[in-house]
Amino acid sequence: MFMLIVHFLYFYGAPEFTQSVIGSSFELLTIWTVATLYLSSVLILLTPNATGAQHMKRIVFLFIFGYALILGYVHGLEVPLKITHEVLLFSVCCFVFLMGIFITLAGNKNLSLSIKRGVILFLAGYALNFFRSSLPMWLSLEFGLVSQEDLGDGNPIYELLVVDILQFAGIAFIICSLLSHYLPNPKHWLVIALGLAFVSPYAWDTHTGNAFVDEILKLLAGNIAEGAFFPQLPWLAYAISGMAFGHWMKQADDLNIFLKKSAWFSLTTTLVGIGIIFTHVDYHIGDSMRAGPGAVIAISGFTAFSIFLLNAIVEKVPHNPIFGFWYTWSKHITTIYVVHWLLLGWGLMYFGFRALSGTEFLVTLLALYVLTHYLSTGWVKFKPNQKKH
Repeated sequence: MFMLIVHFLYFYGAPEFTQSVIGSSFELLTIWTVATLYLSSVLILLTPNATGAQHMKRIVFLFIFGYALILGYVHGLEVPLKITHEVLLFSVCCFVFLMGIFITLAGNKNLSLSIKRGVILFLAGYALNFFRSSLPMWLSLEFGLVSQEDLGDGNPIYELLVVDILQFAGIAFIICSLLSHYLPNPKHWLVIALGLAFVSPYAWDTHTGNAFVDEILKLLAGNIAEGAFFPQLPWLAYAISGMAFGHWMKQADDLNIFLKKSAWFSLTTTLVGIGIIFTHVDYHIGDSMRAGPGAVIAISGFTAFSIFLLNAIVEKVPHNPIFGFWYTWSKHITTIYVVHWLLLGWGLMYFGFRALSGTEFLVTLLALYVLTHYLSTGWVKFKPNQKKH
């Protein structure tokens, strides 16, 4: 949900608007919504006898009243908020861990089909780069809709070769499938994930001077400056550790009992990871989009612990339209991801780069959400070869 806001703020929000009270309020909204979910889950665990309706009222009150207080306090200080990138990075790490879980839960025993799916995801990443960035950017430059000065170092070729999450997911899916097939013990997966986490910083930014070889190395250990947002090292460690957690989740006879038992282990892992970070902060924190080993351990543990916390909300709060909406987006997340990027990329030809503010920004953002939702669900419903039920 908040991925759209972050991307929209970056590509469309005029700098003076994103730093204004209204613009920075979006940052607060994303952060406080997540905080509300975690605080609500703890409150639910502390009040097991409360009814579902009571829990729902508390969550609504906490969200609205808390957001109003924080908004007033932060803007009263007149201090610019600059932590959205860190929050977003943390959430993406959690997302990749969850991807590993669902690789196991999907349970595809056909290795050749799994490899084929990974290859398709990998190629789809470059196809998306072309249609969301390279083509509209080239056309925008040709027609004078944006200038090279507006784009900085960006150019169509650079955008085509960006290593984004689909390229990462394709390679990771193949590696995880091979591990599951040839090394089925999940304890071995954790050892491999741990090894990757500790080795990764030593492999970062390796170059040979050969353009083709360096492109391959960029996929494995590149940096954000050269367009590698999701190199395999260390991101693969999240997927593999998530795969191990998913294996044990799938084997559990009772999900709630499993999550309760795993919560203590997950929380301990989180604290151990935090402790490790303080032994060598720079090495264990890493750099932008590439966490060091201590951070990988802490984030993986906290993601597993988060599943326990958020499951409490699902168990205790009655089903409601917000849950239904989130379930729909979760089910079709890949389609939604692709559609929102296509809308953003081609919209640059009309709106320009970082040119919207005020009412224009708010109306266009709302339109982006509406179009993304209905185009995505419509495509899923009417796409070719869709089975009719």
